[in-house]
Amino acid sequence: GCRRWQGQPCLEVAVWDDYTDTQYVYRLNFKGEIIGSFVVNLPGSGLDYISSVVFDGSYYWVTEPDADESKVYKLNNSGAVLASFIVNRTGRANGICKQGDFLWLSLDDFHGNFYGACKARPNGSIAASFSNRRFTQFTYDCTFDGKYLWLVTYNKMVYCCDVSNAPAVAPASVGRIKALYR
Repeated sequence: GCRRWQGQPCLEVAVWDDYTDTQYVYRLNFKGEIIGSFVVNLPGSGLDYISSVVFDGSYYWVTEPDADESKVYKLNNSGAVLASFIVNRTGRANGICKQGDFLWLSLDDFHGNFYGACKARPNGSIAASFSNRRFTQFTYDCTFDGKYLWLVTYNKMVYCCDVSNAPAVAPASVGRIKALYR
């Protein structure tokens, strides 16, 4: 996510170092320079890597797309795990972004039966979810722009989805595709 750190606008990027099996969250300025970082240590994680990160103003939230139990972790500014929850859906949570007090997670189920997203509370309970048969590959990452949820699929398709009517109980229109970019 984009935010200010020590007075500078910056981005947070999750990186897994394949050679050392170490996970980092880097803070980058818009020139691509590293202005801060911390190591992430997930307890007993399955795949031992994080795929996405978002900062909510106080904490970092990261996804671990494990094959058996996909998890979301809440981290402090040093990378220590404060809380976690298992995603209440078969498959994995790949991407993560914030909408107010909620987290949006991009999802897939490994079998091609579900590609979509879910809206989760910080305790892990699901407030809304959707899939769309137009998603032809798993939803790799996501971002929320204040009005729409943007999903990027593995085959490099970008979907703009309407989630404006996604209260605690989701109506049928949640996830309606507004635009598609190839």
